[in-house]
Amino acid sequence: MNLVYSLLLLFSVVAILVQGRSVVSSKAIFIGVDKTDPNAYGAAIFRDTRNHATAVASIIGFSSKQSNFRPKEQGFDVTPREYQAFVQKAVSFPGFVLALTNPRDLKLKGGLDQFREEILANYIPISGKAEVVASAFVEQIPESTEPESSGTWTLVLVTIFGEELHQVYADISSIEVEVSVNDDGSVSLQEQTARLTQQTVQVNPRFLIDNADTLSNRIPTENIETFKDELTTPNSEGRSQLLKDWLFGSNYACKSESPLVHRRQRLYPLLQL
Repeated sequence: MNLVYSLLLLFSVVAILVQGRSVVSSKAIFIGVDKTDPNAYGAAIFRDTRNHATAVASIIGFSSKQSNFRPKEQGFDVTPREYQAFVQKAVSFPGFVLALTNPRDLKLKGGLDQFREEILANYIPISGKAEVVASAFVEQIPESTEPESSGTWTLVLVTIFGEELHQVYADISSIEVEVSVNDDGSVSLQEQTARLTQQTVQVNPRFLIDNADTLSNRIPTENIETFKDELTTPNSEGRSQLLKDWLFGSNYACKSESPLVHRRQRLYPLLQL
């Protein structure tokens, strides 16, 4: 009897662990006009305001690698802690000025259309492109996937906004939502309260110009296309395979993670870039 009880307890714990895993999905987009000189690199990326969209892409790319947030390479092995470390690293860059924080509850009634409407009603866009942002979030939820992937999904969206007057903004947002997967693999959203977290930073052009040499010596140039590619979890068949590998073949649960460092001067000291 004790053996039977122990086995039942073990199976229950395994089921809870499988269903309790958190999925982190990421997408990166650019909205606006990229006026970067395609031949510019190094210090010129930071010194010329026309190139600042690429400068921001490079800074965000550097931040992601420093915090081990690598959606393209890691797929669903990315952890929520690595994502949070990336956010802390990126927004603490001394050449960024925090423009807004926007934590919101999304009241979901079920269905992707209503999910999209809630995003449109709560996300604060920089350039009136909330529809593009909402679509980028919704597209991260597949029509079907492995039933074992039911649970909490963190949908990450990293957006660079290039304005007409050379002003550049970066937005790092996420939505934490419970995703249900039916026995046939179809995906649905149940009635729930999801959580939107939005942080938008504005670039300080003078800081980039004054520190162009120092920044370029440490931060590799990364154009907009590379930024979008590196910070987007692979989709379609590749995305499905990544999720299967993560669910059934990875050592995700055993990964060691570095503690987060929250002080701005320790996260991004300029002289130690």
